[in-house]
Amino acid sequence: MSTRRGGSPPWCGPVRPVLEPGLWCERVVRRGDEVGVQARRAPRPIQALIWMRVEVRTVLSLLDADESERVYRWLSYGQWEAIYRLRAGRSCRLPVRTRTGVRVAWEIRPVLFLPTAGRCTEAESAAELAAAVREAEVTARAAGTASATAAG
Repeated sequence: MSTRRGGSPPWCGPVRPVLEPGLWCERVVRRGDEVGVQARRAPRPIQALIWMRVEVRTVLSLLDADESERVYRWLSYGQWEAIYRLRAGRSCRLPVRTRTGVRVAWEIRPVLFLPTAGRCTEAESAAELAAAVREAEVTARAAGTASATAAG
């Protein structure tokens, strides 16, 4: 069997390190006992923060005035602290609570990945978030209507 320079067989791609540094981006949606988790990887802090900003903007209209103000402050200033934390190898987190009590938390943390194939795009991730939050909001409204009807 012949091998290429570097010792790898010809059918193998370039030799890559076993572990790849990157960032684990996670969104957790909680409504009562129900929990939905969506995660993705990002190779660099700026890409992780772009994902997080897109996700946060998706739920901004569902927040009350105080929570919206806090999130706008994070979008304006807090993200810069987050990028410094990520570059220093530390994690960052942003939790929010919608008007109907649905809690959404985004967290980005540095990790070492085993090389894998197949990653979802930012558009798929944002669409999944919008659908999950809409579903949780509709369920919360229906539960509120059902309890009001039962009480009335």
